[in-house]
Amino acid sequence: MKPIKIATLSLTSVHAGPYIVNLPLNKDKFDWVAASINPKDRDIPDLQLMPDYVKVYDTDEEMLKAHPDLEAVVLCGSNDLTYKQFKLCTSYGIKNFLIMKVPTLSMEEYDDMLRIAKENDMIIQVELEMRGDQTVNRLKQLCDTGAIGKLLSIQIYNTTVVLPPEILPWVTDPKQSYGRVCQLKPGDSRFRGGALTDHPHAFDLSRYFSGSEFESIYAEVCENFREGNKIEEGVFVVGKMKNGVCVTIDPSYSRHENKLPPIKAVGPGWEGYPKRVEVYVTLSGEKGTIMADCMGGGVYHTGLPYNTFAYEYPEGPNHYTAMLGSFAECVRNHIKPYVNIEMHQNNMKAVNACYESIYTGKQIKL
Repeated sequence: MKPIKIATLSLTSVHAGPYIVNLPLNKDKFDWVAASINPKDRDIPDLQLMPDYVKVYDTDEEMLKAHPDLEAVVLCGSNDLTYKQFKLCTSYGIKNFLIMKVPTLSMEEYDDMLRIAKENDMIIQVELEMRGDQTVNRLKQLCDTGAIGKLLSIQIYNTTVVLPPEILPWVTDPKQSYGRVCQLKPGDSRFRGGALTDHPHAFDLSRYFSGSEFESIYAEVCENFREGNKIEEGVFVVGKMKNGVCVTIDPSYSRHENKLPPIKAVGPGWEGYPKRVEVYVTLSGEKGTIMADCMGGGVYHTGLPYNTFAYEYPEGPNHYTAMLGSFAECVRNHIKPYVNIEMHQNNMKAVNACYESIYTGKQIKL
Protein backbone atom coordinates (compact mmCIF):
# COMPACT_ATOMS: atom_id res chain seq x y z
CA MET A 1 0.00 0.00 0.00
CA LYS A 2 1.33 3.41 -0.95
CA PRO A 3 1.80 5.57 2.20
CA ILE A 4 -0.94 8.14 2.67
CA LYS A 5 0.23 11.76 2.61
CA ILE A 6 -1.07 13.09 5.91
CA ALA A 7 -0.82 16.27 7.99
CA THR A 8 -1.76 17.18 11.55
CA LEU A 9 -3.51 20.34 12.68
CA SER A 10 -2.81 22.04 16.05
CA LEU A 11 -1.34 19.11 18.07
CA THR A 12 -2.67 20.54 21.34
CA SER A 13 -5.16 17.76 22.08
CA VAL A 14 -4.74 15.60 25.15
CA HIS A 15 -3.86 12.78 22.75
CA ALA A 16 -1.44 14.64 20.48
CA GLY A 17 1.56 12.80 21.91
CA PRO A 18 0.57 9.32 20.67
CA TYR A 19 0.23 10.64 17.11
CA ILE A 20 3.64 12.32 17.28
CA VAL A 21 5.05 8.96 18.33
CA ASN A 22 2.96 6.58 16.23
CA LEU A 23 2.84 8.31 12.84
CA PRO A 24 6.63 7.92 12.35
CA LEU A 25 6.38 4.29 13.49
CA ASN A 26 3.81 3.65 10.74
CA LYS A 27 5.84 4.88 7.76
CA ASP A 28 4.58 1.97 5.69
CA LYS A 29 1.06 3.41 5.98
CA PHE A 30 1.57 7.17 6.37
CA ASP A 31 3.84 9.84 4.97
CA TRP A 32 3.61 12.57 7.62
CA VAL A 33 4.61 15.62 5.66
CA ALA A 34 3.38 18.65 7.61
CA ALA A 35 1.90 20.05 10.81
CA SER A 36 0.26 23.37 11.62
CA ILE A 37 0.99 24.65 15.11
CA ASN A 38 0.21 28.12 16.41
CA PRO A 39 3.50 29.70 17.61
CA LYS A 40 1.99 30.25 21.07
CA ASP A 41 1.59 26.47 21.40
CA ARG A 42 5.17 25.56 20.46
CA ASP A 43 6.25 24.97 24.07
CA ILE A 44 4.10 21.84 24.46
CA PRO A 45 6.51 19.16 25.77
CA ASP A 46 5.29 16.46 23.35
CA LEU A 47 6.60 18.47 20.40
CA GLN A 48 10.13 17.51 21.41
CA LEU A 49 9.31 14.11 19.91
CA MET A 50 8.34 15.42 16.47
CA PRO A 51 10.62 14.22 13.64
CA ASP A 52 12.74 16.84 11.87
CA TYR A 53 11.36 15.91 8.46
CA VAL A 54 7.85 17.19 9.31
CA LYS A 55 7.42 20.71 7.94
CA VAL A 56 5.80 22.96 10.57
CA TYR A 57 3.58 25.92 9.66
CA ASP A 58 2.15 28.72 11.78
CA THR A 59 -1.39 28.50 10.39
CA ASP A 60 -3.68 25.81 9.01
CA GLU A 61 -4.28 27.72 5.77
CA GLU A 62 -0.57 28.25 5.14
CA MET A 63 0.00 24.51 5.46
CA LEU A 64 -2.95 23.52 3.27
CA LYS A 65 -1.87 25.91 0.50
CA ALA A 66 1.67 24.52 0.58
CA HIS A 67 0.54 20.88 0.32
CA PRO A 68 -2.25 20.50 -2.26
CA ASP A 69 -1.42 16.78 -2.54
CA LEU A 70 -2.49 15.97 1.02
CA GLU A 71 -4.77 12.92 1.21
CA ALA A 72 -5.74 13.01 4.87
CA VAL A 73 -5.50 15.09 8.04
CA VAL A 74 -5.61 14.48 11.77
CA LEU A 75 -7.39 17.22 13.72
CA CYS A 76 -5.57 17.42 17.07
CA GLY A 77 -6.70 20.79 18.39
CA SER A 78 -8.85 21.94 21.28
CA ASN A 79 -12.52 20.96 21.06
CA ASP A 80 -13.65 24.40 19.91
CA LEU A 81 -11.40 24.30 16.81
CA THR A 82 -12.52 21.03 15.22
CA TYR A 83 -15.58 22.26 13.32
CA LYS A 84 -13.76 25.31 11.94
CA GLN A 85 -10.75 23.22 10.90
CA PHE A 86 -13.00 20.59 9.34
CA LYS A 87 -14.73 23.22 7.20
CA LEU A 88 -11.39 24.76 6.19
CA CYS A 89 -9.84 21.43 5.19
CA THR A 90 -12.97 20.50 3.25
CA SER A 91 -12.66 23.73 1.26
CA TYR A 92 -9.19 22.55 0.20
CA GLY A 93 -10.54 19.23 -1.01
CA ILE A 94 -9.55 17.04 1.94
CA LYS A 95 -11.90 14.04 2.17
CA ASN A 96 -10.23 11.81 4.77
CA PHE A 97 -10.28 12.86 8.43
CA LEU A 98 -9.19 11.40 11.75
CA ILE A 99 -10.86 13.57 14.38
CA MET A 100 -10.28 13.64 18.12
CA LYS A 101 -12.78 12.17 20.56
CA VAL A 102 -14.91 15.35 20.57
CA PRO A 103 -15.72 16.54 17.02
CA THR A 104 -18.09 19.15 18.50
CA LEU A 105 -20.65 19.41 21.29
CA SER A 106 -22.93 21.60 19.19
CA MET A 107 -25.52 19.39 17.50
CA GLU A 108 -26.04 22.06 14.82
CA GLU A 109 -22.34 21.89 13.93
CA TYR A 110 -22.42 18.10 14.14
CA ASP A 111 -25.37 17.89 11.74
CA ASP A 112 -23.54 20.19 9.32
CA MET A 113 -20.45 17.97 9.44
CA LEU A 114 -22.62 14.93 8.71
CA ARG A 115 -24.22 16.73 5.77
CA ILE A 116 -20.86 17.72 4.29
CA ALA A 117 -19.47 14.23 4.82
CA LYS A 118 -22.42 12.62 3.05
CA GLU A 119 -22.43 15.05 0.13
CA ASN A 120 -18.68 14.58 -0.47
CA ASP A 121 -18.45 10.83 0.23
CA MET A 122 -15.88 11.35 2.99
CA ILE A 123 -14.06 8.94 5.26
CA ILE A 124 -14.23 10.30 8.81
CA GLN A 125 -12.94 8.26 11.74
CA VAL A 126 -13.36 9.47 15.30
CA GLU A 127 -10.72 8.75 17.90
CA LEU A 128 -12.39 6.49 20.44
CA GLU A 129 -9.32 4.37 21.03
CA MET A 130 -10.95 2.15 23.65
CA ARG A 131 -12.87 0.38 20.85
CA GLY A 132 -9.53 -1.05 19.73
CA ASP A 133 -8.50 -2.22 23.21
CA GLN A 134 -8.03 -6.00 23.52
CA THR A 135 -9.53 -6.12 27.01
CA VAL A 136 -12.61 -4.18 25.89
CA ASN A 137 -13.20 -6.50 22.96
CA ARG A 138 -12.70 -9.59 25.11
CA LEU A 139 -15.37 -8.24 27.47
CA LYS A 140 -17.67 -7.65 24.52
CA GLN A 141 -17.07 -11.22 23.30
CA LEU A 142 -17.80 -12.74 26.71
CA CYS A 143 -20.92 -10.60 27.06
CA ASP A 144 -22.24 -11.47 23.60
CA THR A 145 -21.61 -15.22 23.98
CA GLY A 146 -23.62 -15.43 27.20
CA ALA A 147 -20.79 -15.97 29.68
CA ILE A 148 -22.70 -13.98 32.32
CA GLY A 149 -26.18 -14.58 30.96
CA LYS A 150 -28.44 -11.69 30.04
CA LEU A 151 -26.67 -8.37 30.69
CA LEU A 152 -28.37 -6.39 33.47
CA SER A 153 -26.02 -3.55 34.39
CA ILE A 154 -22.80 -1.78 33.42
CA GLN A 155 -20.46 0.16 35.70
CA ILE A 156 -17.66 2.23 34.17
CA TYR A 157 -15.04 4.26 35.98
CA ASN A 158 -13.06 6.37 33.47
CA THR A 159 -10.81 8.95 35.07
CA THR A 160 -7.70 10.96 34.34
CA VAL A 161 -5.56 13.22 36.49
CA VAL A 162 -6.60 16.71 35.39
CA LEU A 163 -3.94 17.96 33.02
CA PRO A 164 -2.05 20.83 34.62
CA PRO A 165 -2.51 24.28 33.06
CA GLU A 166 1.23 24.63 32.51
CA ILE A 167 1.11 21.65 30.10
CA LEU A 168 -2.30 21.91 28.41
CA PRO A 169 -4.07 25.08 29.56
CA TRP A 170 -7.01 24.74 27.13
CA VAL A 171 -8.35 21.66 28.94
CA THR A 172 -9.54 23.80 31.85
CA ASP A 173 -10.86 26.63 29.65
CA PRO A 174 -14.68 26.40 29.27
CA LYS A 175 -14.82 27.72 25.70
CA GLN A 176 -11.98 25.56 24.41
CA SER A 177 -13.18 22.47 26.28
CA TYR A 178 -16.93 22.68 25.57
CA GLY A 179 -16.91 24.94 22.52
CA ARG A 180 -18.80 27.82 24.09
CA VAL A 181 -19.26 29.26 27.58
CA CYS A 182 -22.32 27.73 29.29
CA GLN A 183 -23.06 27.97 33.01
CA LEU A 184 -22.97 24.55 34.68
CA LYS A 185 -26.10 25.17 36.76
CA PRO A 186 -27.92 28.06 38.45
CA GLY A 187 -25.91 29.56 41.29
CA ASP A 188 -22.72 27.72 40.26
CA SER A 189 -19.64 29.70 39.19
CA ARG A 190 -18.39 26.85 36.97
CA PHE A 191 -19.10 26.16 33.32
CA ARG A 192 -19.59 23.17 31.04
CA GLY A 193 -16.36 21.48 30.01
CA GLY A 194 -13.90 19.30 31.87
CA ALA A 195 -14.36 15.71 32.97
CA LEU A 196 -17.52 15.02 30.97
CA THR A 197 -16.15 16.43 27.71
CA ASP A 198 -12.81 14.69 28.27
CA HIS A 199 -14.27 11.21 28.83
CA PRO A 200 -16.87 10.32 26.18
CA HIS A 201 -15.35 6.81 26.04
CA ALA A 202 -17.50 5.67 28.95
CA PHE A 203 -20.70 6.56 27.09
CA ASP A 204 -19.46 4.83 23.96
CA LEU A 205 -18.53 1.68 25.91
CA SER A 206 -21.99 1.65 27.50
CA ARG A 207 -23.55 1.58 24.04
CA TYR A 208 -20.98 -0.94 22.80
CA PHE A 209 -21.45 -3.48 25.59
CA SER A 210 -25.24 -3.14 25.81
CA GLY A 211 -25.83 -3.05 22.05
CA SER A 212 -28.37 -0.32 22.73
CA GLU A 213 -28.82 3.45 22.99
CA PHE A 214 -29.43 5.64 26.03
CA GLU A 215 -33.07 6.06 26.98
CA SER A 216 -32.54 8.36 29.98
CA ILE A 217 -29.73 9.98 31.95
CA TYR A 218 -29.37 11.64 35.33
CA ALA A 219 -26.12 13.34 36.43
CA GLU A 220 -24.75 15.25 39.41
CA VAL A 221 -21.52 17.11 40.11
CA CYS A 222 -19.50 17.55 43.31
CA GLU A 223 -17.27 20.42 44.39
CA ASN A 224 -13.99 20.70 42.51
CA PHE A 225 -10.84 19.18 43.99
CA ARG A 226 -8.66 22.15 43.05
CA GLU A 227 -9.14 25.87 43.42
CA GLY A 228 -9.39 28.06 40.35
CA ASN A 229 -10.70 25.60 37.76
CA LYS A 230 -13.79 26.92 35.98
CA ILE A 231 -14.84 23.52 34.63
CA GLU A 232 -16.34 20.51 36.43
CA GLU A 233 -13.97 17.89 37.87
CA GLY A 234 -16.22 15.41 39.66
CA VAL A 235 -19.29 13.88 38.00
CA PHE A 236 -21.50 10.83 38.56
CA VAL A 237 -23.97 9.56 35.97
CA VAL A 238 -26.84 7.07 36.18
CA GLY A 239 -28.50 5.96 32.97
CA LYS A 240 -30.82 3.42 31.43
CA MET A 241 -30.47 1.93 27.97
CA LYS A 242 -33.42 1.32 25.69
CA ASN A 243 -33.06 -2.45 26.15
CA GLY A 244 -33.35 -2.08 29.93
CA VAL A 245 -29.66 -2.31 30.89
CA CYS A 246 -28.81 0.01 33.80
CA VAL A 247 -25.61 2.05 33.61
CA THR A 248 -23.51 3.97 36.14
CA ILE A 249 -20.58 6.09 34.94
CA ASP A 250 -17.93 7.99 36.89
CA PRO A 251 -15.93 10.10 34.40
CA SER A 252 -14.35 12.33 37.08
CA TYR A 253 -10.82 13.64 37.26
CA SER A 254 -8.68 12.25 40.08
CA ARG A 255 -7.53 14.13 43.11
CA HIS A 256 -4.08 15.61 42.53
CA GLU A 257 -2.17 14.52 45.63
CA ASN A 258 1.29 15.93 44.87
CA LYS A 259 2.62 18.95 43.06
CA LEU A 260 4.52 18.16 39.90
CA PRO A 261 8.30 17.94 40.07
CA PRO A 262 10.14 19.85 37.32
CA ILE A 263 9.53 18.07 34.00
CA LYS A 264 10.67 18.52 30.40
CA ALA A 265 8.18 16.20 28.75
CA VAL A 266 4.91 14.50 29.58
CA GLY A 267 5.66 10.95 30.67
CA PRO A 268 6.05 8.54 33.58
CA GLY A 269 6.20 10.32 36.90
CA TRP A 270 4.04 13.39 36.15
CA GLU A 271 0.78 11.69 37.01
CA GLY A 272 -0.34 12.22 40.59
CA TYR A 273 -2.87 9.77 42.00
CA PRO A 274 -3.62 7.01 41.34
CA LYS A 275 -2.26 6.77 37.77
CA ARG A 276 -2.48 8.63 34.50
CA VAL A 277 -5.62 6.97 33.17
CA GLU A 278 -8.02 4.44 34.64
CA VAL A 279 -10.82 2.59 32.86
CA TYR A 280 -12.50 -0.02 35.04
CA VAL A 281 -15.53 -1.91 33.75
CA THR A 282 -17.97 -4.18 35.57
CA LEU A 283 -20.57 -6.11 33.59
CA SER A 284 -23.27 -7.84 35.64
CA GLY A 285 -25.65 -10.43 34.21
CA GLU A 286 -28.17 -13.01 35.35
CA LYS A 287 -25.46 -15.69 35.69
CA GLY A 288 -22.44 -13.75 36.88
CA THR A 289 -20.21 -10.68 36.80
CA ILE A 290 -17.07 -9.72 34.89
CA MET A 291 -14.68 -7.04 36.18
CA ALA A 292 -11.77 -5.69 34.17
CA ASP A 293 -9.03 -3.04 34.29
CA CYS A 294 -8.97 -1.88 30.66
CA MET A 295 -5.86 0.23 31.20
CA GLY A 296 -3.97 -2.41 33.19
CA GLY A 297 -0.93 -4.40 32.24
CA GLY A 298 1.58 -1.61 32.77
CA VAL A 299 4.50 -1.00 35.10
CA TYR A 300 3.86 0.68 38.46
CA HIS A 301 6.32 2.59 40.66
CA THR A 302 5.89 4.43 43.95
CA GLY A 303 7.59 7.51 42.52
CA LEU A 304 9.92 8.10 45.42
CA PRO A 305 11.50 10.45 46.39
CA TYR A 306 8.76 12.76 45.01
CA ASN A 307 5.91 10.55 46.32
CA THR A 308 4.45 10.81 42.83
CA PHE A 309 2.90 7.56 41.67
CA ALA A 310 4.21 6.55 38.22
CA TYR A 311 2.59 4.31 35.65
CA GLU A 312 3.95 3.36 32.24
CA TYR A 313 2.13 1.50 29.49
CA PRO A 314 3.87 -1.65 28.24
CA GLU A 315 5.92 -1.54 25.06
CA GLY A 316 4.52 -2.94 21.83
CA PRO A 317 1.34 -2.40 19.79
CA ASN A 318 -1.13 -0.01 21.42
CA HIS A 319 -4.54 1.49 20.85
CA TYR A 320 -3.15 4.10 18.48
CA THR A 321 -1.26 1.60 16.34
CA ALA A 322 -4.51 -0.32 15.83
CA MET A 323 -6.49 2.85 15.23
CA LEU A 324 -4.06 4.25 12.66
CA GLY A 325 -3.91 0.89 10.88
CA SER A 326 -7.70 0.85 10.66
CA PHE A 327 -7.76 4.43 9.37
CA ALA A 328 -5.21 3.65 6.65
CA GLU A 329 -7.23 0.64 5.49
CA CYS A 330 -10.43 2.72 5.40
CA VAL A 331 -8.79 5.49 3.37
CA ARG A 332 -7.12 3.21 0.82
CA ASN A 333 -10.13 0.89 0.39
CA HIS A 334 -12.83 3.54 0.94
CA ILE A 335 -14.42 1.68 3.86
CA LYS A 336 -16.53 3.33 6.55
CA PRO A 337 -14.49 3.32 9.81
CA TYR A 338 -15.74 1.13 12.65
CA VAL A 339 -15.82 4.26 14.84
CA ASN A 340 -17.34 6.78 12.47
CA ILE A 341 -18.77 10.25 12.85
CA GLU A 342 -22.39 9.09 12.46
CA MET A 343 -22.32 6.62 15.37
CA HIS A 344 -20.34 8.95 17.62
CA GLN A 345 -23.00 11.66 17.58
CA ASN A 346 -25.10 9.67 20.06
CA ASN A 347 -22.19 9.76 22.54
CA MET A 348 -22.12 13.54 22.30
CA LYS A 349 -25.91 13.67 22.74
CA ALA A 350 -25.50 11.63 25.94
CA VAL A 351 -22.81 14.01 27.25
CA ASN A 352 -25.08 16.99 26.54
CA ALA A 353 -27.94 15.20 28.29
CA CYS A 354 -25.72 14.94 31.38
CA TYR A 355 -25.11 18.68 31.28
CA GLU A 356 -28.83 19.33 30.88
CA SER A 357 -29.53 17.07 33.85
CA ILE A 358 -26.94 18.87 35.98
CA TYR A 359 -28.44 22.22 35.04
CA THR A 360 -32.06 21.25 35.67
CA GLY A 361 -31.57 18.68 38.44
CA LYS A 362 -33.84 16.31 36.51
CA GLN A 363 -33.63 13.05 34.62
CA ILE A 364 -33.32 13.66 30.89
CA LYS A 365 -35.00 11.52 28.25
CA LEU A 366 -33.06 11.02 25.03
